[in-house]
Amino acid sequence: MHSHDININQIRERALEAYDLEQPMHRNEAIFRSIAELLIDCGHYTLPEWAPLSFKDGKKKHTVHGYEIDEEFNILTLFYLIDSHSKTPLYNSWTRELCSSSEIDYAFESLESIATLASNIIQPADDSDPASEMCDLLHQFASQGKNRISICILTTGELSKEGWKRSDRANFHTSVWDSFRICNALKSSTEQLSISFEKYGGIDCLLDEKDFLAMQNKKTAVLLGKMPGECLADLYFDHRTRLLQQNIRAFLNFSGKINRGIRDTIKSEPDRFLSYNNGIAATASEVILKKQTDNVYKLISAKDFQVVNGGQTTAALMHTRLDKLSDLSNIQVAMKLTVVSPQELENLVPKISRFANSQNKIQDADFASNHPWLVRLEDLSRKTEAPKDDKSNGQPITWYFERVRGQFNVDLSRCKSPSQKTFFRSRSPARCKFDKTSLASVIMAWEGEPTIVSLGRQKCFGAFMKKLYALKESKNVKEEILPSATDFKKISVLHILKREAGQICKELDISTIRSTVINYSIAFFSYETKGKLPFEEIWKNQKTPDNLYKNLRLVIRGVEKILHREAAEKKQIVTEYAKKQECFKTIIESSIEMDLKSCSGWSSFSISEMLNNIEQKEEAEIFVRFTEQEWIKISRALEKKTRNNAFASMAKEMAKTSKQKKKPTAKQSRILAKCLLLLREKGVSGVGIEKVLPTEWNNLEKIALLEK
Repeated sequence: MHSHDININQIRERALEAYDLEQPMHRNEAIFRSIAELLIDCGHYTLPEWAPLSFKDGKKKHTVHGYEIDEEFNILTLFYLIDSHSKTPLYNSWTRELCSSSEIDYAFESLESIATLASNIIQPADDSDPASEMCDLLHQFASQGKNRISICILTTGELSKEGWKRSDRANFHTSVWDSFRICNALKSSTEQLSISFEKYGGIDCLLDEKDFLAMQNKKTAVLLGKMPGECLADLYFDHRTRLLQQNIRAFLNFSGKINRGIRDTIKSEPDRFLSYNNGIAATASEVILKKQTDNVYKLISAKDFQVVNGGQTTAALMHTRLDKLSDLSNIQVAMKLTVVSPQELENLVPKISRFANSQNKIQDADFASNHPWLVRLEDLSRKTEAPKDDKSNGQPITWYFERVRGQFNVDLSRCKSPSQKTFFRSRSPARCKFDKTSLASVIMAWEGEPTIVSLGRQKCFGAFMKKLYALKESKNVKEEILPSATDFKKISVLHILKREAGQICKELDISTIRSTVINYSIAFFSYETKGKLPFEEIWKNQKTPDNLYKNLRLVIRGVEKILHREAAEKKQIVTEYAKKQECFKTIIESSIEMDLKSCSGWSSFSISEMLNNIEQKEEAEIFVRFTEQEWIKISRALEKKTRNNAFASMAKEMAKTSKQKKKPTAKQSRILAKCLLLLREKGVSGVGIEKVLPTEWNNLEKIALLEK
């Protein structure tokens, strides 16, 4: 099977999971949600909504399948789905199919007509119909002009060159996601940005002979140029935050003094923008240049183009244009473009961010935002659903990890309607949000290092990152050690412990040294329980058991008394005394008594014990033991024992790849674990599951419980 076919089958497999007899869903909706989920994972969209609606204009019928509202840009995107595999059942493997030019024409004509004739569209009578809200938004955005509406075609087929030509329309901002483009995005987790500057006549740049030769030899080179303001605004509009993925922060809006200054310069003194503004620092892995004169070139295109410093300037240009506050035609932006090999980007980008001239104060923790461990934790944060808590009115919630400073507010601002904002706040409540420095402080306290936490948030975060680096070195591996869904849940539980410690401090009227008391209490608690907690029970209930809460209260009361007493004896203020190693030694040697013992339901957590990709690969070894014939038997047994076609389909896929001993992905492992557990539960024998050792069934249960 071609690699393209393998990737496009990820769409089919995700759709198949939703397209279940037990949870009936229209095929088009299942495919739409499957593609949307992949594009969300890759960072291209936030939350496309399925909202099918058809509208007749005379004899012509026009259709839209979904929409998304982007509050950051105040843009409404309309989606149309083309199922190029409509003749192939979802439970059969997909192969490459072409999407015809006529289908592309019809799709764009449908969306353009709906956007143009928005005022004539009759709203569905049922207010609960998702198309009802879409109609409201259509009426609202159509009145603001065409620059507020974007249209997007999703197709499981592949466009021809003619199809791509027909998709290049000027009436609205348009985009097409065909199977080839989706697969490219899946391969690299996010689509590579190959930017063409030909529309702007190229970008004038200076490049000396030394740097030109370095670039020819695949070494680092630097170009200096002036980018038109319209060009930079267009790039941000077309590619959204993907243009800034290597940048360390989200847009901090116009409330800050510096960003207001950028906006005011754009509005009142555009011809002096180049003089007043520090410009942008960008990176690329490859460029195409056209020589003008000695050391002067036109930048025609750039591959893997990223703005790594100057994200606030970039976003400010786009926002002022959308708000019709200024004409950008007279604005030029200084650009320093570093051309570097893809292998060096990860090491070079943080240094560029740190040493480039910045226009807003950047905290030290921001420089580590793109560390793979933190990126993975953010991904788990968005995908891992927590059970309801006492304040969620019976609805499940998510713990929101803010990897990039300002990210939570940006995501909230993307919610257009009050109902969407309410849903976002209830889904990701402020009580369940933590950032990098909070993450570091609670883990370092749990690791028994409250003195480090007392040094301040930035120093604590630096010590935490050193621990992560040391862990990788101790494992002596080249691959990144990444957190698992289980790790994320345990980290969230530690934040529940910290939150409840804060509540107890409030009850006991502890205020001036509250954070110090909380950190030392968590550290003492971890010391007494040997780093163990009933993590699963706390995660399930989103609160600590009564007995644990009572003991935490005893610890907090005791820690506060010791801190005040010892600091007074040494004639020091508590916060300074807390920075000394002897402080924690005194506390753990004190007479604070706890009536709490760990039991079978308790488990431990520490940085060194975190699940990593090496252990996950070892778990996947279970699935490669089965032969092709055994997987065929397993698939037949699953067809008889469950109506979930995804299970049998996955077993068939394993049969096809069994000879290559190809290990399944984490998502595939989760499905396969459920398959084997189901067969064991149904008492099926003779298909090969006897190969699973008794101790390995526990591992399979853990894999099956991991979040998608």
